[in-house]
Amino acid sequence: MTKNEILSELFTSKDFNQCIRKMKPENLQDELRAEVALILCEKPEDLIIGLADRKELRFYTVRIILNLIQSNTSQFYKKFRVNNLELSEIIEPITI
Repeated sequence: MTKNEILSELFTSKDFNQCIRKMKPENLQDELRAEVALILCEKPEDLIIGLADRKELRFYTVRIILNLIQSNTSQFYKKFRVNNLELSEIIEPITI
């Protein structure tokens, strides 16, 4: 399989999409999916093929997802999460 075929299979897999759906807040799930796809697409072909051959690509992808979600120095945090946090601090819940 080629790198593109491997990544296409990964991105459409049930496991990958379930992992993304666990991310909170829900409104950032599409951005997370796109960021993970970008990171993996930028990796060398031999790395992706090697990880897939050794059945390590899913674990590698989960580690990327966790790093993006948990790190406050990641590009994902700087692009999306910090802005989302600031917005939620500005908007106060309406009580009736």
